Amino acid sequence: MTSQLFLDVIIFIFIGLFTFGIGMELIFKAPDKIRRRQDLSAQKKQSMLTGAIIVGWIVIASGVLSILIFLFNV
Repeated sequence: MTSQLFLDVIIFIFIGLFTFGIGMELIFKAPDKIRRRQDLSAQKKQSMLTGAIIVGWIVIASGVLSILIFLFNV
């Protein structure tokens, strides 16, 4: 394995895991933080929860896709 390929492996896996972690944070921790806020109406909280979950899944998908693209291109 050349050093450039090894560097690419590390970069793609790091990007994939990093984005996967951000997505998990959005899906599992953001809703608790949003629910605890007292200054928002119920409708605003619900829309923020929905947005956090949708963005979380998009970020997770991009992380997984990054790893898959790398694996199938090598």
